Amino acid sequence: MEIGTIIGDKANSVLYIADAPRYGDYLPIVQHIIDSLQVVVPTPEKATKFLQYENSSYGIKILYPS
Repeated sequence: MEIGTIIGDKANSVLYIADAPRYGDYLPIVQHIIDSLQVVVPTPEKATKFLQYENSSYGIKILYPS
C-alpha cells in the first residue's frame, strides 16, 4: 500500500510492505501511523527548530521537530 501527497514541487509518500499472509495483521497499525502523520513545511524563522535526518544509502533527507 502506498499513499502520498504533493506539496508545492515536492512529492511525499509512505510505502507499506508486508508478507501477503500477514498484511491484514499489520494494517490497523499502519493505518494508525498514516493517520497520525503531518506534513510540515518549515518557514525560515522556524527552520532552525528542525533537525535533519539523512540516509545516504536510500538518498533521503527528512526534517523533523527538535
